[in-house]
Amino acid sequence: MKKLLIITLLVGIGIFMGCSSEQVVVNPLYDKNLNQNELATAKKVFEVFCQTCQPLMGEYAGDIETIEISQGIGGYSIDNYKWDRQIYIKVKIKDRTNLIPVSMGGPFGHTLHFYLGGPKNPGITTTKFPQLCGVQKPSNGDVSFISVPSLSFIKK
Repeated sequence: MKKLLIITLLVGIGIFMGCSSEQVVVNPLYDKNLNQNELATAKKVFEVFCQTCQPLMGEYAGDIETIEISQGIGGYSIDNYKWDRQIYIKVKIKDRTNLIPVSMGGPFGHTLHFYLGGPKNPGITTTKFPQLCGVQKPSNGDVSFISVPSLSFIKK
């Protein structure tokens, strides 16, 4: 029993620290084409994403297979939210998960797409499984938007 408690605590600490700079459950892969300033911004954006997108980046981080981060290009989010710039985060969920409950909609094996932008209307947009970031999917099935004022540093 004591051994099980210790293992549970260690796993919990590892997941909790999943996005900290000290220990990462899944190391994000940053686009090699990002220059130094873009890479610094992308890393800062990832930190905010980790804090905001819960329980995915906390409690369920152990079910993530890969994370890729790149410069977002044009499109819906930039046009609709009047963003100057966006960062694209692609999260691949493992085919077989142990942490994400079926009640979350079964994202097993899916690739989730997140666009984070600013400085106007700073936030995160996603279409698939927004409940993994703590928000409900709109009844019309449209894009989910999470307002994140701390992303206002994202500029051209």
